Amino acid sequence: MDPFHCQLGQLRPALLRSARKRLRNPTWAEDAVSETVLAALQRQPEFHDPARLRAWLYGILRHKITDQLRLHLGHDGQGVLTEAAEGEPAELDDPSPLADPMHGAASRQFIQALQRQLTAMPNTQARAFMLRELLGEGPQAICDELAITTGNLWVMLHRTRYRLRDALAEHRA
Repeated sequence: MDPFHCQLGQLRPALLRSARKRLRNPTWAEDAVSETVLAALQRQPEFHDPARLRAWLYGILRHKITDQLRLHLGHDGQGVLTEAAEGEPAELDDPSPLADPMHGAASRQFIQALQRQLTAMPNTQARAFMLRELLGEGPQAICDELAITTGNLWVMLHRTRYRLRDALAEHRA
């Protein structure tokens, strides 16, 4: 086996952990990592810097995660809230905090209220919030995705957080 394939095999578990953390769905994470590995194998002749393999793979994975979210949740990502309300565990071996019925009911109510608030907001503002707070995207990736400036992003996030803080005050306890 050549060094490229060996490194690819060694990095696969780390890619899978990262995808599970971001997607919070083991099946989607596995699909994203498989597509990442397939893309890397297809583009191997174009890749010439073995020292940057890890960064290159994570770059591919980031796009595959976005593809998975769009595939399963639609373009705006509103379904992330629905998945959280249904109690999808974040990791295979992590117990879900939504297993407790009281906590689950309170969480569902909170998520439904959050979803109502985000639905009432302008689409770009809601998407920026979802990408940043729920999916952990970096500011530059969000700005590229939404075709906005960094300053505009920070203003949108500030206004969204302020609005949500007031609207969801009853759920803070």
